[in-house]
Amino acid sequence: MEWIIVLVLICCIIAAVEEAAVEEQKRGQRGEEKVYDTLEKLDGHKAMIRNCYLPTQRGDTTEVDLVLIHESGIYVIESKNYSGWIFGSDSRREWTQTFPKGNGETTKYKFYNPILQNGTHIKEIQRILGEKRNNIYSYVVFGDDCELMNVQWNENECHVLKRRELLQNVKQNAVAHGRVLSNEAIDSYCQKLFSYTQVSKEQKQEHIHNIEEKYKPISRNAVNTDALICPWCGGKLVLRTPRDPAKASRKFYGCSNYPKCRFTRNIM
Repeated sequence: MEWIIVLVLICCIIAAVEEAAVEEQKRGQRGEEKVYDTLEKLDGHKAMIRNCYLPTQRGDTTEVDLVLIHESGIYVIESKNYSGWIFGSDSRREWTQTFPKGNGETTKYKFYNPILQNGTHIKEIQRILGEKRNNIYSYVVFGDDCELMNVQWNENECHVLKRRELLQNVKQNAVAHGRVLSNEAIDSYCQKLFSYTQVSKEQKQEHIHNIEEKYKPISRNAVNTDALICPWCGGKLVLRTPRDPAKASRKFYGCSNYPKCRFTRNIM
C-alpha cells in the first residue's frame, strides 16, 4: 500500500513540474506576442520574423525570438517576460531573478545573460545576411511586471528595457540613424530569415536537447574532446582554479579566449 502512495506522490510531483514548465513557456509566448504587437505600431517600411532557428558555425542552432527589419536597420530582440527583481551586467555569464518572500528572505533563479545570448544571434544574422554590425541593434526586452534593480550594460552596444519603453526607444533609434535599408533590401532579408522559421517539431526538440547538453556540468572523468570546446566562440576549454584560495578545490573549465569570452562550465 505504501508503495502506491509513494508512486502517486511521484506522479503528482512530475505533473506539477510539467505544468509549471508549460505555464512558463506560455508566459514567454505571451511576452513575444506583446512585443510583436507593440512594434506593429512603428511607422515606415518593415517586416517582422518570429522564432528563427538559425544554424551556427558549430553545427547546432540558436533561436531568435523576434527580428524587426526596418528601414532604420535590423533589430534583434530577445524577449524576457519575467517578473520579480532582475540583477545582472553585460560581463556576467548569469543573471539573477529574485522574488522577496518576506522577513528579509528571497527566492533566486539564475538565467543565462541575455545580452550574450543576443550577441550570438546577431553574429549568425550577420553571417547569413552579410550585413554590417552598425546596422544591427541588440534589444533585450523585459516584461513590465519586473524591476531592473541593478542591471549594467554598455548603452552603445545594446538596449535593455521594459516592454512599455520599447516603441519610443525604437522610434528614437530610427530617427538617430535615419534610413539605412531600402524596401528591396528589407523584403530580401525577410525572405532569407523566414526560411529559418520553417522547422519541424523534431528539429525544435533537437534544439532544446542541444541547449541542455551545452550547459550541463562536465564529469570529472570526461574524455570526450567535443565536450572541451567552448559553445560560445569555439575556443578550447581549459582547466582553471579559482583565484580565491578558499575555493581552490572547486576547479572549473574556462574558455581559452578569456577575457574576450567568459564562458565557464562546472565540474561535477
